[in-house]
Amino acid sequence: MCISIPYKIIEVAEKTVKAEAGGEIKTLKLDVIEDQLMVGDFVLVQNDYAVTKISSKQADELIKLFG
Repeated sequence: MCISIPYKIIEVAEKTVKAEAGGEIKTLKLDVIEDQLMVGDFVLVQNDYAVTKISSKQADELIKLFG
């Protein structure tokens, strides 16, 4: 089982996004995600790929869980 950290999108480009979690900013690839992403959206991340868009409520729950 893999644990995915929720990242918040802070910038959107054509094939990548910049996202932040816990003060860390990453450039994420969009090759495997089908959802349209906008600034403020949350995604789960695996190996520098945005893999799943999640709600802010889901992100909050995961952030609380991981502390």
